[in-house]
Amino acid sequence: MKLTKMFLVLASLGALFVATDGATLAAPVTFTVSTSVIGNCLVSSAGDITFPAYDPLSTSATTANADVTIKCTVNQVPKISLDYGVHGGAGLYNYMKASGSTDTLQYQIFQPTGPKPASNSGTQWNGKQFTGAAAPATTPIPAIAYTMYGQIPAGQNVSVDSSYSDTVTVTVDL
Repeated sequence: MKLTKMFLVLASLGALFVATDGATLAAPVTFTVSTSVIGNCLVSSAGDITFPAYDPLSTSATTANADVTIKCTVNQVPKISLDYGVHGGAGLYNYMKASGSTDTLQYQIFQPTGPKPASNSGTQWNGKQFTGAAAPATTPIPAIAYTMYGQIPAGQNVSVDSSYSDTVTVTVDL
């Protein structure tokens, strides 16, 4: 039985060689694989700036900070902008609005001197772009944190309210 199977295999191979009649197989073909890589940055997270309770009678500014974290493709330099928030602002100040009145509380957000850890540059962020650091060529793609330094100036005469707030949008361009 084994001999019969072996004979059939050899006969089949022989028939294959006869069927090709000495013809050669087709030549190999090549093809190209290609793409391009786009430069891109995205905000991977933005923390909330949560100030402690504001005392209108204090002579010191109230401060708090949070980080905005950016991921970019290699060598891309993010240009980070913050708007003036939903309650508007101009020049030096943004405005938080009270939940129970029409009062607004002025505040500012200042840029860092660079990626975290960094210090407060004293430069107003709102209305100005901040240029971040070039993204390094590491894997996985690193998220780079930049600190937003918030400040409520002292001496504002506003009503007591448990909830002054604003919503600010972060935009990243290249």
